[in-house]
Amino acid sequence: MAFEKTGMNLTNLNNISNLNLNVSFTPSRIIDSMIGNLNSDGGIWTIGIIFVGIYIMLLWTLSEDSPFAKFKYSYLRGSLLGLCVVNLISITMISVGIVESFRIVAIFLILNILNMILVLSLDNNQ
Repeated sequence: MAFEKTGMNLTNLNNISNLNLNVSFTPSRIIDSMIGNLNSDGGIWTIGIIFVGIYIMLLWTLSEDSPFAKFKYSYLRGSLLGLCVVNLISITMISVGIVESFRIVAIFLILNILNMILVLSLDNNQ
């Protein structure tokens, strides 16, 4: 079926050549550039924002009001479990070599210790 009345001249579309893309990125170069970007100052804070997102997701999933939780922990215990998982991920990222800075890991470790002290002092007295 030919288009007779299109309002456009489409005859030049028959002479389109193939598009040649010379991409120098290989998977190993992409991973190396990602690791280099994550170890810059902006990348460290980006990882921090990702960790905060993981923490909030785990806190919401494990807390009392979540429809997904089977055990329904208190907010303090859910926060402690969320921080523990985030710390495991961050320490693994440092040990593998993805992240070279210890700043974000230290911040989450301090929050984990403070949260553990709160759980031991407040949650067990009830």
